[in-house]
Amino acid sequence: MQRFKPAKNRGNRMAVSLQDLGQRLSFLLVAAAAVVLFLAGKAESEKMEDFRALVTDWTAPVLDVASRPVQMLRESFSQLDVYLSTTEENRLLREKVERLQSWQALALKLQQENREFRSLLNMHDVPPMPYLSARVIGDMGSPFVHTVLINAGKKHGVQKDMPVTGAEGLIGRIVSTGKQVSRVLLLSDLNSRVPVRLEANGYQSVLAGDNKRQPLLVYLPDRAQIKVGDRVVTSGHGGVFPPGIPVGVVSAVKHGQANVEVRVQTFVDEQRLSFVQILQFSDPEYPPGTVGEKKAGLNSRSEKDITPIAAESAGRAQLSFQ
Repeated sequence: MQRFKPAKNRGNRMAVSLQDLGQRLSFLLVAAAAVVLFLAGKAESEKMEDFRALVTDWTAPVLDVASRPVQMLRESFSQLDVYLSTTEENRLLREKVERLQSWQALALKLQQENREFRSLLNMHDVPPMPYLSARVIGDMGSPFVHTVLINAGKKHGVQKDMPVTGAEGLIGRIVSTGKQVSRVLLLSDLNSRVPVRLEANGYQSVLAGDNKRQPLLVYLPDRAQIKVGDRVVTSGHGGVFPPGIPVGVVSAVKHGQANVEVRVQTFVDEQRLSFVQILQFSDPEYPPGTVGEKKAGLNSRSEKDITPIAAESAGRAQLSFQ
């Protein structure tokens, strides 16, 4: 038995050497093939292009089959992600629906109470107000004048002093009309004066423009409690603007030594006006002898005769009467 062991060891060593030789030859053959393909590719011959196309045709089905499991795995992870996100979104939507249902129940209850109170007080409902839609066709804005032009005029029934609103709230009023074009005075203009009311506490005031993006609240009571975020709506005093039109919210309250400066952020962005609504609101008819009755002499005055100081004085007199 011992005489055959050297022969077995020699066979093992030969097999190992042949395996090493095969690996070296394989590496050399692969390297040589790579060099040949590289040189052939640099040559850019038609035969090489045909060979590339042939190799592509052979390998494309194999690559397609090999990539399908990877694609299926990616789609599975994507669907799982969508399912998880949909579950979370569904949960949030259910919570939102529950909150909205509670608010709806409260709104229906308040609506019914409001209907009963109005019936007890014998209050008449305000009829819907007709309006006319128009497009902003020009911006006449400047450092001293804040107005826009709209493509509606006397031909369409537009008259001077008609209120102009947007989707969010009040924009201004008509100050001059042509046959097919009208000019709108914006709330930020220096000559703009709008009687308003604070919804939270009912304080009456006047929204006065000063050529800044956020107009001022003037003629407020000395001890008025005003907070940032209070809503401001039209009061309807003066007969130009109907009551209840949203104007904006209080954005800043600065207490000075002599007075309080209150700024209002309007709901409508004057820099992004495209379409407007002209409310066909008519002045109420006052009984003879009342303060609100229009005087012929005042109506005959032109717009140029009414200066900002005169308008401000008129607004002060009106508030003092109230």
